[in-house]
Amino acid sequence: MSIIKAEHLTYSYPRSTKPTLDNLSFEIQPSTVTALLGCSGAGKSTLLLTLAGIIPEFYGGSWSGSLKVGDVVVSAEDSHAADVIQQVAIVLQVPDTQLIGFRVEETIAFALENQGIPPAQIRHRIQQVLDELNIAHLRYRLTSTLSGGQKQVCVLAAMLALDTPIIVLDEPTAALDPAGKALVSRVLERLKQLGKTLVISDQTLDWFQHLIDYVLVLAPGGKLQFSGDLKSFLKEPERVCLSGVSTPSLTEIAYELRQHGCQPDPWLTLEEARTWLKENLTISQLSPPVRKLSEIDSAKYIVECVEVTYTYPNANVPAINDVSFEARSGQLIGIIGQNGSGKSTAIRHLNGLLKPQKGRVLIAGRSVAEMTVAQMARWVGIVFQNPDLMLFNETVEQEIGFSLNSTQDIHWRQKRKSYLLGLLEQFGLTPHLSRSPLALSVGEKQLLAILCALALDPEVLVLDEPTFGMDRFGREQLIRLLKQLLQEGKTIICVSHDLSLLIENADDLIVFKDGRLVCCQPTHELIRETKQFEGFQIPLPAHVQLSNELLGFPCLTPSEFAQHLVICSS
Repeated sequence: MSIIKAEHLTYSYPRSTKPTLDNLSFEIQPSTVTALLGCSGAGKSTLLLTLAGIIPEFYGGSWSGSLKVGDVVVSAEDSHAADVIQQVAIVLQVPDTQLIGFRVEETIAFALENQGIPPAQIRHRIQQVLDELNIAHLRYRLTSTLSGGQKQVCVLAAMLALDTPIIVLDEPTAALDPAGKALVSRVLERLKQLGKTLVISDQTLDWFQHLIDYVLVLAPGGKLQFSGDLKSFLKEPERVCLSGVSTPSLTEIAYELRQHGCQPDPWLTLEEARTWLKENLTISQLSPPVRKLSEIDSAKYIVECVEVTYTYPNANVPAINDVSFEARSGQLIGIIGQNGSGKSTAIRHLNGLLKPQKGRVLIAGRSVAEMTVAQMARWVGIVFQNPDLMLFNETVEQEIGFSLNSTQDIHWRQKRKSYLLGLLEQFGLTPHLSRSPLALSVGEKQLLAILCALALDPEVLVLDEPTFGMDRFGREQLIRLLKQLLQEGKTIICVSHDLSLLIENADDLIVFKDGRLVCCQPTHELIRETKQFEGFQIPLPAHVQLSNELLGFPCLTPSEFAQHLVICSS
């Protein structure tokens, strides 16, 4: 018997002329994991809010059809929100919206106290989830001092403590480092074994595809595009592409090999891929491809960080310690590392938001310490992890023009606004010019925030987790924009847990660990060291691991790996 059942479910937000969810009918069985997929704006978050009893009770709007959640039937006449909330816990896309309380312990306890659970049981549950998620060291930390990834784990802990039969999760690992994703994957696997029903919306499948029993795909406009098991979903490359999800690395290798006459089914694990490749292809090691030196190797340094140290107020240890690196004009530098390793702290020194307590930061030869943040904005544009922190105007058009109002040069201002409006059109945001920025999807907000950071034509663009909330199409748009900016001679410094993005596009990789910069090398050299990445607790993408193992050198993309496999086995 199904634990969740929707029949002709249709929902429209207040004042909306089109439904966000359109005539959805599906069933979810108990003790299963369902992947909810779809392009940005397709209605995934809305459906999760509906499953959790938050829609329509708290949002209002127009509702028709029926929805059964556990033993509660929700209808237009009665939402039974209080009963649904007792059965469903929800982890939202942006963790700041669920951080209630000054400290981590208080955030976890909040919902438990509202349910009237005895204090002793609350303390037991708090300790249980802290141990489960390996965050006992964060128990008394102020939530305002947590990194983006630590905030996400904190919210997940609060929801797990509720011990509900159904848990719905909206991109629960988007801000997590690879070790955090692996930990959450293990926790969800245990929850599944304990009989919990999980519905997970995400733009990537790599971290939890081995758990998935069922796939639901929403098309733009909120219609049901696909429902079925994972292997059926992955068999058709076009179906995966239209879903907006990034194709898993192993699956992409299989798709590429099909183009060369091989017929592997999509693999779900690294071991499945390794076994098939060894049994079906004769693989001999090749000489690694020659990577040409880039013209940027002779370009001037635009960013110089020299022995920078910074300790936050009331902290016992430095957030970053003795950090030194440089970046040249036209170069893309990728920064990776575990949550809380100091990545975001380091980049906040680049535009003067933080001033080094020791060492110095130079932009185009000028000390950041000698300039105001407003002056720095003309040299360095920065985009934070959470775009909501950067968007505050009433419309998208006003948001784009806000920074330009700071200049008195009307001709330059008009020229720059024309350039930005062209980018808006290029990336499909023109139809939203009159909308509130906060009404956009998370991926659209990210693109808008990046364009706003470019308003004053800075020489350096600093991005903190820029693919957060983006579907594959938004990610592809971002990559095109970055390449365009590099061709214009801009310098880009990108902090990301999306290692595939950085491997394919970054010239150099910087690795942070425990507040220190432990490694800085050209990307194609660093990713040869599989064991070194294991020491960083950052697993390399599947195509890089397999190419290092089978070919003797790393391939930057699944396509490149497949092509080399065909060459060496022919």
